[in-house]
Amino acid sequence: MNFEFLLKGASFFGKEAFKLIVAKAKDKGNLITVKQNNVEQALSLHFNKIARFSEEISFRDLGKPKSIHSVYIPLDLSLEVSSKIIEPSDKVLKLKSASEIIDETFQNTTNNIIIIGSLGIGKTTTVKFICQKLITDESYLKNIAQYPILVRFRESEILQNPEIPLFDYLLNIYGVVIENIQSKINDEDARKKLNNFKKQCILTLLNDQNPLLLLDGIDEVGIESIKSKVLSNIQEISLSAPKVRFILTTRKGDDDFHIANSQQFEIAPLSDKQIEVFSRQWLGTKKSIPFLKSLKSSSVYDSATRPLALSHLCAIYEREGKIPEKTKSIYRKIINLLILEWNLENEIHKDSKFSDFDPDRKKEFIENLAFELSANFNKYQFDPADLEKCYNNIHSKFGLPLGQMKKVIKEIQVHNGLIIQSGYNRFEFAHKSFQEFLAAEYLVKLPQLPKTIDVVNIPNELAVAIALSSEPTTYLNYLILELLRLSHCNTNFVKILISRIIMEKPDFVDSTKIALGFLMLYNKLLEQALQKPAKTAVELQHLDSIFQELKLNPHFDLSFKNLIKKEIYNTVETRIENLFYYRVFLDLTNYADMENLKQDNNSLLVSHELLKTFTSK
Repeated sequence: MNFEFLLKGASFFGKEAFKLIVAKAKDKGNLITVKQNNVEQALSLHFNKIARFSEEISFRDLGKPKSIHSVYIPLDLSLEVSSKIIEPSDKVLKLKSASEIIDETFQNTTNNIIIIGSLGIGKTTTVKFICQKLITDESYLKNIAQYPILVRFRESEILQNPEIPLFDYLLNIYGVVIENIQSKINDEDARKKLNNFKKQCILTLLNDQNPLLLLDGIDEVGIESIKSKVLSNIQEISLSAPKVRFILTTRKGDDDFHIANSQQFEIAPLSDKQIEVFSRQWLGTKKSIPFLKSLKSSSVYDSATRPLALSHLCAIYEREGKIPEKTKSIYRKIINLLILEWNLENEIHKDSKFSDFDPDRKKEFIENLAFELSANFNKYQFDPADLEKCYNNIHSKFGLPLGQMKKVIKEIQVHNGLIIQSGYNRFEFAHKSFQEFLAAEYLVKLPQLPKTIDVVNIPNELAVAIALSSEPTTYLNYLILELLRLSHCNTNFVKILISRIIMEKPDFVDSTKIALGFLMLYNKLLEQALQKPAKTAVELQHLDSIFQELKLNPHFDLSFKNLIKKEIYNTVETRIENLFYYRVFLDLTNYADMENLKQDNNSLLVSHELLKTFTSK
């Protein structure tokens, strides 16, 4: 397929889709009505949206946007196989480029593809590259799909639909409106029948026209009830539309789901060679030589294995001729540069009182805005109405008149390189991690967590706040105490939190206290699991996998060893009752001098008295 072919075929596919659904509606008599909303142009508009979305990696105020083809490095995808089955060294043999592994999987199996990756590793960039390959390379996946459909799960049509979010979104892409006359009188049974009819229409349509579905960022659906519905919709497509293929991406740590007929792949970090090629393509050969020399001797080199961080480092070096010394400084530096550029623009265009703010004050405003969007609205894509609600909540803090709301919002939309327009009246931060970082900057400056927010909605922001804190150990301890007070603190939240903490590498100093804090958190989740007899086994397996990730991390493994040797060993003989059972830290026999530590089925017993030492220090 190519782009010109797609545009020419868009009207045909749209009209055929409409005819198919109208034909199915006739079987329902007068109960179902089918209308068209620009059917002939709907798919064409969607294809243009795909082209715009995928053509650039943009840091608007740090030089010209980079073409996806000029800087994209074919990212290695490794088949995610348990280390119990295959040795880590063997996994290297399975590394292949993304386009190769997608082509081979679709050509040789009936599986769909789930791509897992940590923050900034290139999940969305890979989706962009596949989009570009589909619309520029006539031979790529030619016999697999007739055209692509892109679904970005951060879009409000999905996040605000509690019933059939993905199916309704797909109908909207085709420009088809299906209504049930009885639904107008709020008939629950009629509504369910309508939703079921919509599902059947989309499943039949997808199977008939076999597009390739590019489903980007299931982890960005923050509301668990809606996320469950989206996953259920994907499962139905996988089971009931066998001719359709899809690629689904999710952030590592938020991948605890199973989709039938699918195969999971994980994006591997960039190799040294890929870092060199990427840097050369971004900076040019001459500039890349001193950049790479400086990078390899710095403490942030391991961060450069993630394409997002590497692109930030290249952009900073391109501007300043040097790179930051610490990982957490990368985002701070890139955001400060964007805001500085924004402020220089304001020297020319002063439309509001906000325009007169110095860069630091502007940054504080954007931090507060990011926090409002993440914590109070749980949104990563937003429209002017969302920004108005945020402005209403925060304008008085900054002495901004309520009457200048529209001017300030327009300025944020038009002049700010941090926030980009992603569609008609749709905006988002240039990368989700920008919003998370800015919200974390706001959080870490507060004297305590606001009582009005649900912290379970912001695990990534909390993990980043820990890393940004001048006292990460104290901040983590404080956070754990807050989480212990929450009745609805769940394993999914803790899994995301721990994965992000490990990635951010905060400068912890009191390892014993940290280990004890995690044990307390583990105990809370364990007690919750034991209260659900029907699901206990599954919950415990999930829980163990979360904390095993901590134990496999060298820094935290040492913390737990120190805790057991220095703290528990000295107090274990004095406690008699109120014991907690910890199943995850199983291999205690590997620790020295542990023969006197009471064990029960390889489980560690820890007393309430010991846990009190955590809160008393």
